[in-house]
Amino acid sequence: MFCEKCGAPLNDGEKFCPNCGAAQNASYVPAEQPAEQQNTTPLMVLGIVALALAELGLPGLIVAIIARKKIKAYVANGGQLTGKAKVGNILSRIALPVSIVMMVFWVIYGVVIAVLAASGLLEEAMKEAMDEAIYGFLKF
Repeated sequence: MFCEKCGAPLNDGEKFCPNCGAAQNASYVPAEQPAEQQNTTPLMVLGIVALALAELGLPGLIVAIIARKKIKAYVANGGQLTGKAKVGNILSRIALPVSIVMMVFWVIYGVVIAVLAASGLLEEAMKEAMDEAIYGFLKF
């Protein structure tokens, strides 16, 4: 149960709010905490994680989609996109296209490596790089 005036949590049967002192109506029982009183830190954390994982492609895309759904639900329940919720919203919006671009990059990278490995050029290039690294090390 929450205060009708300030939204502070109340114990069952309290007649006055310990936070603001407002008298409480016994019949008033909201279904859940008002959206403006909800903790928005998880929305921000999801945005940060989505952007951090965006370079990996699919993991970033999955977390960004989850973040977008949670933010939409928060707004649908009357929440305002301010503070941490706004940061989570912005970061998850950035993470979506970045994740898609990185997925395309990783697919192209994998195809190129597979083609080079199949043609034997990858092994040859790695030998040359190792020879140069060893020669450069021994040169000192």
